[in-house]
Order: sequence, then structure tokens, then C-alpha cells
Amino acid sequence: MIPSFTIVLRKERVKGDLYPIYFQVCLNGKCRRYYLHLQTTLNHWDNIKGRAKMYSPGFATINGIIEKYILDAQTIFLEHKVKNQPITLSTFEGLFIDRTVKTSFYSFAESEIVKMRKEASTIQDYRFELSKLKKFKPNLNTSDVSVKFINEYHDYMAAKLHNSTNTIGKSMNKLKVFTRSALNKGLIDHDPFREYKIKHEHTTRSYLTIEELELIEKSRQKGLLSESEVNVCDYFLFSCYTGLRYQDLRNLTWDKIENNTIRLTMQKTRQPVMIPLTTKSLKYLPFTKREQNEKVFRVVSNKKTNERLKSIISKAGITKQISFHNARHTFATIALTIGIPIETIRDFLGHSDLKTTQVYAKIIDQRKVDEMKKFDY
Repeated sequence: MIPSFTIVLRKERVKGDLYPIYFQVCLNGKCRRYYLHLQTTLNHWDNIKGRAKMYSPGFATINGIIEKYILDAQTIFLEHKVKNQPITLSTFEGLFIDRTVKTSFYSFAESEIVKMRKEASTIQDYRFELSKLKKFKPNLNTSDVSVKFINEYHDYMAAKLHNSTNTIGKSMNKLKVFTRSALNKGLIDHDPFREYKIKHEHTTRSYLTIEELELIEKSRQKGLLSESEVNVCDYFLFSCYTGLRYQDLRNLTWDKIENNTIRLTMQKTRQPVMIPLTTKSLKYLPFTKREQNEKVFRVVSNKKTNERLKSIISKAGITKQISFHNARHTFATIALTIGIPIETIRDFLGHSDLKTTQVYAKIIDQRKVDEMKKFDY
């Protein structure tokens, strides 16, 4: 069977108006696509020719790289034909990757990301980790990824970026996904993580008390917050009273709210949840209900949310280090404090395992111990 090659512009934006360019190979009725680490705009792409339009920005470089990939693929099939050796798509993939992306760890990692069937926020996390790694090592070959390199990256994150043990662990877990895949495809011959242990430290989960939530509400009522801070304050407090994660809150549409009850499937765990809205939470819903499929809140990026939240917390006179995710901790801790059964809280939070929710019970127990110490005045 003669293979066919097609260059495709995938309708999935990488950044701004840029779309990724893929190389599609079909053999025996099966097809596979490979990301070429190239992007262009819809206006600069010729769908019929499968090339960047003549005289569009960078067209010569883009088309030259495309021709090289096609030549590499043709050479692989021709070599097998000359030797009268059968070839499958899996065999081709190993040889093609070896010729094209083996030298660049970033090209390989990006080609793995585009294959992932994960939520957009998770994909964004992986790309963020790659950009973080690039700042440490702008040019990285697959052959460079060794135990020595992993330890050097660890030291860089600890000393230069002042990352915590858990932050370093999260970065290493993302990196490990790529190294495992590279190992399985034969791009590296040794798993660097066999000799490097990813560490995790137990940390106390920060949360706000009922009194501190009242301080935030008062600062909002007194007009101490800017317009953009009021917006963030409203959906942060709504999360404190419902336990919704940032991404679930960001995706919340009006059709998910009926009879003062939220019903949705959580993005992270795929667990269905039902959360009755209280008088407190209803206070922070926008006054005007819009179309059913419209977003309930104007949620800004996680980074901007936390920047504005830092100012909100400060203006309320609270000295704790609080990020948006602490709203979820706040909900769970207050719910336990006022006597809601832990099994019910588990259902509200969408935890599949009660052990995850029991972490908050330990926080309450420690708080009781701290309160009893007041007798030792």
C-alpha cells in the first residue's frame, strides 16, 4: 500500500490567531498526525496546497520545513521498499520521530501535548511547565534529560525561583509524563526519575473564618474595593459559600442553576454535584439573569484573580496568604464547624474518596486544640 502525506492546519488555536500545522500520514486505511511545531494564521494558509501562502510572513521558512518533513517521511518508506521490508504506522512513527524531533525535547513534548485528551486548563498547565523549563534550559535535547539534569533543574527551582517542595514536585510530575513517553518511544534509553524521588510535604491548608469573610464583605460594602476587585470579590465569596473550584466557577452557566440549586459535573473529577444555594451565596449572583448558556460570572485569569484577591484580603485587614483555591478550603472548614456531616460535605465538594474530605476534619481538630490552649494564660 502506498502511503499518503497531507499537511493540515488544525482548527485549534495555539496563541492569539495562530493555528498549529500538522503532518498527516495515512497507510492501509489508518492515519496519524504529527505536530510540526509550526503555526500560522487562517488568512496566511492555503488549504488546497497545504502550504503557507506565498509572501505571507515567514512563508519560506514554514514551507521549507514542511518540505523537509515530507522528504524525511518519503525516505523512510523508500528505504523499506528497497529492502523489501513491510512497514506499519507504528514502525514509521518511531523512525520519523527519530529523524525529526529527537534532537529537541521541547518539540517532542509539544507533540505529546497536542495528543492529550485533557481539559484546556490542564493543557495550559503542561505548556506553562514547558515555558518554565525553557527559562532554565532554552535549548534542550532529549539526550540531555538525565538524572544530573533533573537534579540541576531541582536546584534551580529551589534556589533561583524559591519554589516550595510541593511546587517543585508538581513541576517534576509534569516533566515525568514527557520523559516516560520518550522512554517508551525509544527517544531516551534511561528513566531519569528512577534515581530521583519526587517529594511532597504535608502543608496546613489556609482558610478564612466566618469572621474574616464578614470583614471582606464589610470592606466591599464600604466602597474600599475598585470595580475590578468587586468583580473578583463577588465570585470569590460565592466560591467560599459553595465550594466550587476556579475552573468550575469560570465555566458555570445559568442553565446549571435551577430552583436555587447548582447541578453540574465537576471538570477535574467528573463527579456530578448538587449544591443548594444559601442566602449568603445568592447575594453574590449577578442581579440580571442572562441567556441559559451564558456564563454567570466574569471570571478573569487565575493570575489576575489572585493578584486582585491579594489586595482585597489586605484591604479587609487580613494577614493570611490566601489564593482563590483557599475559597474551597474555607467552604469545607466552615461547613464542618457549623455541623454539616462530613459525608454531605464530601458530596458538595465532589470528592470520590471520603479520606480527601477528612483532611478538613483534622484542621478542625487542630483548631480545637489551639483554642483549649487559651486556658493556659
